[in-house]
Amino acid sequence: MTDRERFFDADHFGRSMAVPMSRTARDLVSDLHALLQTAHVPGPYVFAAHSFGGIFARLYASTYPKEIVGMVLVDDRAVMGLGLK
Repeated sequence: MTDRERFFDADHFGRSMAVPMSRTARDLVSDLHALLQTAHVPGPYVFAAHSFGGIFARLYASTYPKEIVGMVLVDDRAVMGLGLK
C-alpha cells in the first residue's frame, strides 16, 4: 500500500467484522467520511468500488460532492433494475 491508497470494507463486507446493531448505507458513508477526516487523508478522492460498494460510493459522492473527483465502479449493484445492460 502506498501513501495514496486506502481500502475500506463496510460492516459485514470483506474483512470487516459484523456489528451488533442495525446500520444503514448512510451510517456507513458517515463512518467512511469520519475515518478519512480522522486519519487526515487529503482529498479529493477517486473511489473504486465493486458490487454493493457502488451503492456506498455513489451515496458518498452525492452526500459529499466536493470531495469526489472520480469513481471506478465494477459490477455496480446500484444500477440493478434500471434496464441497463
